[in-house]
Amino acid sequence: MDIFKNWCCSPSQQVKIPAGTLTLENGSKVEIKNLWIDKYEVTFEKYYVIQKLFPTRWKYDSTGKLIPLKTPSEKLIKNPVCGPQWQEADYYANCLGLRLPTLYEWEYAARAGSSGKYCFGDNEASLGEHAWYKDNSNDRPYSVGQKEPNQWGLYDVHGNVQEWCNMLAPREYTGCGGYFGSTSSECVFGAWQLIQDKLRETPFFMMITGFRCVRD
Repeated sequence: MDIFKNWCCSPSQQVKIPAGTLTLENGSKVEIKNLWIDKYEVTFEKYYVIQKLFPTRWKYDSTGKLIPLKTPSEKLIKNPVCGPQWQEADYYANCLGLRLPTLYEWEYAARAGSSGKYCFGDNEASLGEHAWYKDNSNDRPYSVGQKEPNQWGLYDVHGNVQEWCNMLAPREYTGCGGYFGSTSSECVFGAWQLIQDKLRETPFFMMITGFRCVRD
């Protein structure tokens, strides 16, 4: 476990984010301390090391009924893990001495200094270079790290899977960044959504949410 933990916290897997200020849409400012954050969304492969199981994913059978798909194929293990509940993502992070980012930490790190709608500015035509989203994903997630990173070296901060952040209030769960089925407008900063328990437990929601970890 120590070997895996050290690897997960190594410069090959995490990026150091400098302290700074995040300006919110209402003009207020939030101070962000130095932190380290995962370069990539946590993959099925990494998740299995800690949890010893895969979160339940879903597929449609020949009759159109949703059925559980418990084990991803070999070619999918580098994909971002899809389907962990917030508590499971939090447990994974804690086992490694890490945690989930706050909403503000996530946006600050994902922006990487950008003041635009996206980590690369406002040019929507460039989104496909940085994200798997509705226009290019064929309605599925892809292996992490295939698109261009942001200026601080973080991959897939737009699209692929939306990412759990720490709760804003009890029973409110925050998903950030959009996912493979999101439109370009749903991938912009500020388009995060609060997911209530009843939505979080639906089969559809289980397919689109993953996470990345931070450490102080």
